Amino acid sequence: MTAEDQTTAAFQAAPSVSVIIATYNHERFLAQAIQSVVDQVTSFQFEIIITEDCSTDGTLAIAKNYETRFPHLITILASTTNQNNSDVFVRAINHASGKYIAYLDGDDYWISIEKLQRQFDFLEENPDCCMVHHSAQRVSEDGVAIRGVEGFTRRATIEDLIQGNPVASCSVMMRRSAITPVPDWFSRIKAGDWAIYMIAAQHGWIGRIEGVLGHYRIHDAASWATTPVEMQWTMSLEMLDEIEKHIDTKYRPAFVRSRSHMIQELRTAIAERASLAASEISTYERERRAKEMTEQAARDIASATETKVRLRDTLMESQSSVIKAQNMLEETRLWQLEREQSFSVERHSLEQALAFSNSLVRKAQRDTRRAAVAGGAVSLAFAAALALSLWLR
Repeated sequence: MTAEDQTTAAFQAAPSVSVIIATYNHERFLAQAIQSVVDQVTSFQFEIIITEDCSTDGTLAIAKNYETRFPHLITILASTTNQNNSDVFVRAINHASGKYIAYLDGDDYWISIEKLQRQFDFLEENPDCCMVHHSAQRVSEDGVAIRGVEGFTRRATIEDLIQGNPVASCSVMMRRSAITPVPDWFSRIKAGDWAIYMIAAQHGWIGRIEGVLGHYRIHDAASWATTPVEMQWTMSLEMLDEIEKHIDTKYRPAFVRSRSHMIQELRTAIAERASLAASEISTYERERRAKEMTEQAARDIASATETKVRLRDTLMESQSSVIKAQNMLEETRLWQLEREQSFSVERHSLEQALAFSNSLVRKAQRDTRRAAVAGGAVSLAFAAALALSLWLR
């Protein structure tokens, strides 16, 4: 269903998906973000909620222009003063009426018109899944690829999420029932996406669909991406401590492991680079990507070497099996030859026995005939003697 179709069908059905776009001073990027949502092709109704935090540029005007064009599709929630906190997101969640909620920052955008449909289908088919995500691509201000954000590469749980948040915010669709009502403590979290995912993950597993379906933009005004690395880890530790207070205590060991890992990462960040200026983000990301690619290449080489060794061993085993099979075949051939020779001897013996038996039969037949002839002669002589005896009387 296109945006035009939705306008026609606006009052026919409640939206199945609520798309929340959070924006502040995104004048250069907001139109692309909204258009990437408007362009979604779905079999269901969806709504767009733009939550705008009192921008100082033309962001609100762009949002209102789209609202005018798609009045039954788009709703704007605008701050009268800059809030700069999670309440801007929470008010959009409270306003949402869809069964599912998708999220998009005003400086990011989707690159597949099937994104909403695919995630909707996944959640419909997996009722015990609380949220689903996909891979994203970090891009520069003008859309040049920097590095990928894979997210979880397999089915994940809240314990995986406690260890860190690898999920790009532009990639997520959640069940609204898994995050509402939003707890009061959420407003104390500085970066709300990780916390909202944990709230959701208490009610099911985390799914994934394949493909890069969204772009996460890096630019000088990007709040989290331009935060120095050591500050990111410090803030993450603070968020982890706050979240742990409100999550079931059975996950305490997972929080301990995560905290230990973050402290180590913080130490590394401080040692390597005390701070990172916004202008260095793209360079840093590319260096990080190059390092990751080098490490991955080393792992691939090691894996290829291991595979080569396994193949060599397999080949040797195969050759050994071939030799064994050939030996068995030769043994079978010799056995067959011996059997044929044995059969030949037995056949010759039978032929000799048959010939001897036939000779005995023929001799018996001759003897029988001779006996018959001899018996006839005796009978004739006896008859003559009897006749002569009678005559002499």
